[in-house]
Formats: sequence, structure tokens, C-alpha cells
Amino acid sequence: MEACLTTARNARTLKAKQRSGRKTRSMAGKTTITQERIARVGQGRQVVIPREILDTLKIQKGDFVAITKQQNGVLIRKSKQAVDSDDTLTAEEAKIVRRGEAQLKRGESKPWRVVKHALSR
Repeated sequence: MEACLTTARNARTLKAKQRSGRKTRSMAGKTTITQERIARVGQGRQVVIPREILDTLKIQKGDFVAITKQQNGVLIRKSKQAVDSDDTLTAEEAKIVRRGEAQLKRGESKPWRVVKHALSR
């Protein structure tokens, strides 16, 4: 009976894989089969990318991906950009940091308790 269940399970898996495969024709005229995977949008608009796709694209935890809107959906690919645009300083912020570093080099620093007291006023 166990063998019968395993065979039935394998048959269902095979049918599911066959259904999910899509034939597409590229510009070069080559026909390729792509496997469509379904993912759910979770809390905070998070989408889990299936492990097989992560392994194929060599994407690891913490890597950035580029998301491009296309006519029939979205394209997700590994990003070449090493830093998120939200993590970079604006010109004004960079100026403030440079000024602060120059003050530290000149020895013009104050203990945190003094700054904290000044902020609470």
C-alpha cells in the first residue's frame, strides 16, 4: 500500500510539473521551457522567492534584487547594485557628516550626556 501511495504522489507531482511548465519563444526563435512558480504576498508586501530560483540565480540572504515592471507582469533579477539607494547619503547629509568628522579631528566633541540634556530642553 505504501508503494501505491508513493507512486500516486509521484504521478501528481509529475503532472503538476508538466502543467507549470510554459513554452516560450525567444527573439532568436529558440523555444525554452520556463517553470512558473506561485508565491504569496505576505505581511509588509514581502514575497518569498522559491529556493530553486534562488539557487539558480545564486541569490543569497541580504542580496539585492532589481524589480522591473513589464507589460505582462514583473521581472525580478539579481541586482548589480551593491548598495540600496535608501542607504546612501544625500549631498546635504554627507556635508553634515564631513563637518562632524572635522570637528572630531579638532577635538571639538561633547559627551553624550551633554548633548542629550541640550536636546531635552
